[in-house]
Amino acid sequence: MSSLSRHVAVLSRSLSYCGLLPVWLMAGAALAQPVESAYTSLDLEADCRWEADDGEVSMGGSAVCSGYGEYPVHVGEGDLRMFAAFGPAAEPFRFWQSFMQFNHVNEVVEWRLRDGEPFAAILRYFVDNQTPDTGIPEGQMLVISTVAGAGGESCVVGYVDARANPEANTLARQVADTVVPGFVCGEHEPRYFGERGETAGSTG
Repeated sequence: MSSLSRHVAVLSRSLSYCGLLPVWLMAGAALAQPVESAYTSLDLEADCRWEADDGEVSMGGSAVCSGYGEYPVHVGEGDLRMFAAFGPAAEPFRFWQSFMQFNHVNEVVEWRLRDGEPFAAILRYFVDNQTPDTGIPEGQMLVISTVAGAGGESCVVGYVDARANPEANTLARQVADTVVPGFVCGEHEPRYFGERGETAGSTG
């Protein structure tokens, strides 16, 4: 069995485990529509408008950043830990979901589009999970999130360890395309998909 086939099998088991497989099957017609990727930059200095700590983000601040068309990226930082939400969410930081370790986000967002509209976003986090041999922060996690429509909600759906899975980007896209459509923020819990290595961050 190929590495990608193993990832698909793991994904199917994970979907069944978290009770989302029936939703996925019922949404088969919608999921059959072509899905494409678009990429935007996330320069925390050039692309974002920062505000001082307003009480929602401890020891940090929040920003609204340019995203995909009318879908902004909301970035929050607190105690050297970051969180990103996507789209015109009513309360972008309602679901504060980050890693327990210090971390920061990558400068590229991958948006998954159906009929030209983004429904999921994939963002790489660099997690300060030092290895004994090098002392270099080596954790790299792909975080898959929902994209909120006007007044909707954005939250984390799943995590893929980019170092432990050789086809991590493909697996993250599969999670986005199959899990996000049936995911309900506040009711379903995000989970890890694929292999989880020693440098993967912990989410508490």
